[in-house]
Amino acid sequence: MAVFFSCTLISALVSVSHAGVLDLTGNWTLLNKPRAVKIPASVPGSMYTALYDNKLIPNPLYRDNDVNLRWIGRENWTYTRTVQLSADELAASSLRLVCDGLDTISTIYINDQKVGTSENMFVQYVYDIKKTAKEGDNTIRIDFESAVTYAAQKANASAYDIPYDCPGIARNGECHVNMIRKEQCSFSWDWGPSFPTQGIWKDIYIQAFNTAVIRELSVATTLDVGGQWVVDVGVYFDVSGGFVSGLLTTKVEGTEVVKSMALTLSPTNSSSVFSVSVPDVGLTFYFEINNLPVFFKGTNWIPADSFQENITKQRLRRLFQSAVEVHINSMRVWGGGVYESDDFYDLADEYGIMIWHDLMFSDDFYPTTPDFLDTVSQEITHQVRRVRHHPCIAVWSGNNEMEIGLRDEGFHDYKRYYDDYVKLYVTTIKTIITKEDKTRVCLPSSPSNGKDTEKEGWVAQNPQSEMYGDIHFYDYAADLWNYSPFRIPRFASEYGLQAWCDVETLEDVFDAGDFDYWGPMSNHRNHHPLGNIQMVEEFLQHFKALNNPDTKQEFSDIVYLTQVREAVSVQAESEHYRRWQNTLTSDGRGQTMGALYWQLNDIWQAPTWASIDYKGKWKMLHYFVRRFFGPVLISPSMDGNFLNIYLVVDDVKDPQTSMNDFAHVFSSPFSSDLSYHTKTAVPTAGTLFIQMYRWDSFIPLKTWNITYKTTQSSQSVFKQDIYPLITASGCPDRPYCFIYVYLNDPTSGIDAFLRLTYYNNVKGLAKAQVVVTDVKMMSNTEFEVTVASNRIAPFVWLDAVGISGRFSDNGFLMVTPSRTVTFTSWDPVDLDTVKQSLKTKSLMDVYA
Repeated sequence: MAVFFSCTLISALVSVSHAGVLDLTGNWTLLNKPRAVKIPASVPGSMYTALYDNKLIPNPLYRDNDVNLRWIGRENWTYTRTVQLSADELAASSLRLVCDGLDTISTIYINDQKVGTSENMFVQYVYDIKKTAKEGDNTIRIDFESAVTYAAQKANASAYDIPYDCPGIARNGECHVNMIRKEQCSFSWDWGPSFPTQGIWKDIYIQAFNTAVIRELSVATTLDVGGQWVVDVGVYFDVSGGFVSGLLTTKVEGTEVVKSMALTLSPTNSSSVFSVSVPDVGLTFYFEINNLPVFFKGTNWIPADSFQENITKQRLRRLFQSAVEVHINSMRVWGGGVYESDDFYDLADEYGIMIWHDLMFSDDFYPTTPDFLDTVSQEITHQVRRVRHHPCIAVWSGNNEMEIGLRDEGFHDYKRYYDDYVKLYVTTIKTIITKEDKTRVCLPSSPSNGKDTEKEGWVAQNPQSEMYGDIHFYDYAADLWNYSPFRIPRFASEYGLQAWCDVETLEDVFDAGDFDYWGPMSNHRNHHPLGNIQMVEEFLQHFKALNNPDTKQEFSDIVYLTQVREAVSVQAESEHYRRWQNTLTSDGRGQTMGALYWQLNDIWQAPTWASIDYKGKWKMLHYFVRRFFGPVLISPSMDGNFLNIYLVVDDVKDPQTSMNDFAHVFSSPFSSDLSYHTKTAVPTAGTLFIQMYRWDSFIPLKTWNITYKTTQSSQSVFKQDIYPLITASGCPDRPYCFIYVYLNDPTSGIDAFLRLTYYNNVKGLAKAQVVVTDVKMMSNTEFEVTVASNRIAPFVWLDAVGISGRFSDNGFLMVTPSRTVTFTSWDPVDLDTVKQSLKTKSLMDVYA
């Protein structure tokens, strides 16, 4: 059921929800007097896009322009425009300039008279311009100060060092972003560039009214003990002056529910909070982590662009669509970005994606001066009120990685930073969230130990304990195709590793000579220290070294192998977590109820942890997500010499599963088409076929079959010593063979394979001729593609060069001479264009 609210206060003078509004988005002028810059600028926007649109700078994302254009973020910029105000507008008793988002440090003038300042990117600012405005033309000027220089001034003025001062040299970033309330990754991150934007990044408008306006409307839903939906409504007014009396009427659209109440408001008494009971009708979506667990099959979200003005709803929709197509049901909004747009939360509601929401604090310590805590209080209050009515919000988290950061740093003056931590995240932020949103849990940090962290005074001795809350896991030296390095936590909210984006995506930002993996531009593009070396070391654990004299071809082959390595590693770890969802180890670890891999999306064209690159192209990992997050998962692995095959099924619930340390109930009317998450029928009984193949033949050596019946969400259905199976099949030894498993029949789409040794040691695997033999047009966005091969071919990669779209499967094992998949383009395209665009690649193609 979709729940929408219309609230109106009727008084003798005015209906407050219909105040006069003058939209100020659109055309402004951007000024930089020292550089004699005076150019048109679009609002919402930033100085970077304005300069680029006016052809004064090259593409900021091209090559190393993030460094070449560093001067832009270090200078001050001014936005100005004129606006006409009528006598009627000036006659209103109140005239307000409302700025939904100013980035970040600014002073605002009307007709050269100062009306206010801003210091927080995440706060809505409202300025009284009644005394400064005039009839006719009015000049609005917003002088922005460089966030880089302002942050440095704040750091220099601090009574003590507040780490961390500067990012590592590989990031090419700016310093002291923790001193100001701005998008933390705008000063760089290990997956993104430094573009410290200035500008009007959200809506801006003038309001004229006589009595009051509704400044904020906040809604949350709970289920009472009688099974009745209760909607808590908070209405927050801006009152012109004196007392305003009237009738506040609230209607739940789509129902007959209407509630009216008499109010008397004043500037000091300007809010009303009340409850409305709503019948439980229509679609309802809720999860409980306790007796009826729902496994979070998810990912992490970072800002989709360095320049927020470039993010369209269509772009967001394609990312959400790409998520649900691979069975993702949850997403963590990471704490170093921004509180996302209304479009983002609307789409999460629509697609049924549950949001774990960090507050915007990440990997740095922060000041706790009164002025800093005051602006944080405004920020948290505003953002929770703005967002809490969205049913997608599942849980709040105070920050990213600061509890573990405090514990692991080993500060000599630990108590100082501990006191600051508690004052910011517990005394300030958690208190506000608990007051503003009683329907959701607020965790102090991620990772954290849930209730145990609270018991230990909000900073646990080991915030990454496997016994309590969530963990983050990264290990770039371990063999991540083997489950032994993985931990067995209650919940994994971050894990992953790097891979390069597609060469086609890089063609937008690289010169022809830049496609050298060991060259300067490849090194510049990777902000993770020694990241390019790490990726090669990682894939050499499993593949033979490359030796191609063609530099660009070798670059392309390395890109391919890094994507294979990333896909298989994240698959191995994700399946490990799903296998442990209803099992405990002897020492109490397990019952893992969430796997949120890092990360879904990219902020630029570079090697990152993303499964979808900046151009929207699915990396191999994203195709693997469709398999390892599927409603039915076959998960084979080697447990020493034993082949162990797990069957994991989404909708079999174990009522004994307990998650008391992450106790949280989320239930709400939900405007989602639940079919997004239930497209595949879940068989609870059937036949599992296990086949032994040689690498040099399409004909299986031997087939075993077992009948199964699912009694748990995750269970081992087959475990045997591999050597008797090898002997029984006639396979010479492990390097010569692999295991292929499917459910019920080979065309079910529910299958898996397991190599019995790594690819640098296999025998009989030779270069295959993989070709597209037929393409049929099903519609102007859907095409049936048939692929043929003369040999077994691992990691077959199909590419539609120049066409934005995705395949029904990719990176797959070619275990039959022919296979058909579907290519779906995002936009209409003709058959000939698709045919000409299709390219193929498989593992042995990278070896000359």
